[in-house]
Amino acid sequence: MKVALAQLDLVARDVDANIKKAWAFAKSASEMNVDLFVLPEVFCTGFFFLQGEEARNAGKKGEECLREIASKFSMHVCGSFASLLDGEEKPTNRFQLWSPEARLLDYDKIHLFSFAGEDKRYRSGEDLVSAEVLGFRVRPLICYDLRFDYCFSQSAEVLDLFIVPANWPSERHTHWQGLLKARAIDSQAFVVGVNRVGCAGKLSYEGGSMVVAPNGDILGEGSGVEGLIVSDIELSAVQDWRGEFSSLKDRRVGLVG
Repeated sequence: MKVALAQLDLVARDVDANIKKAWAFAKSASEMNVDLFVLPEVFCTGFFFLQGEEARNAGKKGEECLREIASKFSMHVCGSFASLLDGEEKPTNRFQLWSPEARLLDYDKIHLFSFAGEDKRYRSGEDLVSAEVLGFRVRPLICYDLRFDYCFSQSAEVLDLFIVPANWPSERHTHWQGLLKARAIDSQAFVVGVNRVGCAGKLSYEGGSMVVAPNGDILGEGSGVEGLIVSDIELSAVQDWRGEFSSLKDRRVGLVG
């Protein structure tokens, strides 16, 4: 499967400008015969706590963008955006994965970033989910979720690929790099992390989007500028590594101190 990570310089709160960027990068990815196109966390707006009609608009246009890109270019497409549905008081940070024919899953970010107040303005998701993409068993997680190893280790043996869109700032960039590699090694699965670049307010973002193999090797990595990071991943690499060095079978789940 050919995977493309769209490492974007997001325009603050400008849904239409960011969607235009997403389409441009998707077109480039389609010309390279990409199977799975991955956008960053809150790709429509950047990391802001949208409320009311602004969140509702971002969610509507974000979902429409993913659906139409998937259909137009006949590839799987995913990313997250603020979502506020009728009857809900708070938005969620919602990840969607689309095939060319249908929506495969919704995932609402479980671990809200309390350090920045996300937990006060957004509603947390409750469930880990997965779907199949061209034979790969895929689980999405979002940004801060990366710090919580049980999201990866739980049911790791029946998963092959983790997708982690993010807005991860430069001041903690070494954590981003280290955690992506650690999660791949722990779960013996592919981990795909796509981060943004540029600045938003006082924060800067240096990308470092990454495709990590089940043994921890880096197959593709972005620099600090906008661009596509494209890698080929093989399902057999998961099976082969787990057969050669199967640490998953030695886990003792549920131990307490």
